[in-house]
Amino acid sequence: MARGKILAIVGISGTGKTTLAEDAASRSYVNPASGKSYKVGVLNSGTVMNELVTKKNPGLDVDKMRYALNFSESKKYQELVAKKVAKAAKNYDLLLLTTHAYAPTYYEECATPAAAKSSCGCYYVPSFTKDTLRHFKNQLYGIVNVVAPAEDLARRRREDASRTRDEKPLDEIRRELCFERDAAISASMLGSAFYKEISNPDGKEKAASAELESLVRNVLVREK
Repeated sequence: MARGKILAIVGISGTGKTTLAEDAASRSYVNPASGKSYKVGVLNSGTVMNELVTKKNPGLDVDKMRYALNFSESKKYQELVAKKVAKAAKNYDLLLLTTHAYAPTYYEECATPAAAKSSCGCYYVPSFTKDTLRHFKNQLYGIVNVVAPAEDLARRRREDASRTRDEKPLDEIRRELCFERDAAISASMLGSAFYKEISNPDGKEKAASAELESLVRNVLVREK
């Protein structure tokens, strides 16, 4: 396959998409027929976004920016992220991009996570639009949506001390899962990319990791 392709690994917070992508990227990929080895990388779009935003807004981390950026600002930064991702992908045969198919952005009056949870709502900003996809120039090859039961996601979010997570009821998490699936499928259609779903429930992490590794291997070896 042509160098510089992107395989987007999406999923709502707590699904384990980054862990799965990092594990898959750490594997060795060799074409058994030709002996050619493939270079696979991994990049977190949130990390890229955080670097861009904090340059102009020191102290505004990835968990706080969704309360601070308005819709126009979010779209602007998403395009900048897309440019950097497209450039980074050219260093690999396949780049695993961990991201969200949509990003919740809270109303301007919701200045804090507590306010947003108690009295305000949010709207959803899609990550893959005609504006962002034009920077990929047909590099987007597929979209893998990582899912898990709402109960598992709620527990993982509570136990993740490295991030500032909003506590949400199970029904809200289930709704997020539906939104993510819908956005990911729409993105695959808009970007002419394939769509695949990988289940990553508690206790089945090794199976999910093996499934993603197998997919990456097939994409690299079998596709021309």
